[in-house]
Amino acid sequence: AKTAGGDEARDAIEAFLDRYGMRCVGEIDITRPRWRERPTMLVPVILDNVRNFGPGAAGRRFEEGRRKARLMEREVLSRLRTLPDGDWKADETRRMIDRVRTFIGYREYPKYGIVCRLFVYKQALLAEAERLVREGVLPEKEDAFYLTFQELHEAVRSNRVDEQLVRRRKEAFRSYRALTPPRVLTSDGEALTGAYRRDDVPAGALTGLPVSAGTVEGRARVVLDMAEADLEAG
Repeated sequence: AKTAGGDEARDAIEAFLDRYGMRCVGEIDITRPRWRERPTMLVPVILDNVRNFGPGAAGRRFEEGRRKARLMEREVLSRLRTLPDGDWKADETRRMIDRVRTFIGYREYPKYGIVCRLFVYKQALLAEAERLVREGVLPEKEDAFYLTFQELHEAVRSNRVDEQLVRRRKEAFRSYRALTPPRVLTSDGEALTGAYRRDDVPAGALTGLPVSAGTVEGRARVVLDMAEADLEAG
């Protein structure tokens, strides 16, 4: 039996994937699965929105944000006018605010274009990799990611792959994933290492880097993978 609103929800998700399906977490890495390739990654986000927001909430939140921004703009301009040359400063600030509001969205356009092209490249590369799998050259299509572009080009031309090379690189990649990157890298590439002073930390406590000043008491939840997170308000 069909679920009420199911067709509309499916069409909305398909429209979203048509426009943004090439994106994902860590999207600059061409090997990462895209939303279009693994739509289930969006399910926790969709369900959280269903639970936490009513129909039309996006539009209302946008309008509320715009209202607060207008109030803040008036407050800032009013304070500027009390300063020496205040009228000139307020007029200049208003022009800059308008300019930022007009062009801030363009900040993401270059990356959006890059990610769109990366997905096209990935589809083309995987199409060749799938052919190599069918012909018994590669065990799995994802093995193509362990070859350089020139090596993949040669594999497509000759129908031969150095299986030991692919195996070594896969093993090396698994070992790299187990590494913990340094918390601090200088502009010269120096990795700064150190340790927390934990003499006064209770047994079993979780320690980390503080972000905001102050103290909060309550139940904490540790999320290891945002793709599997089931977040609720608060």
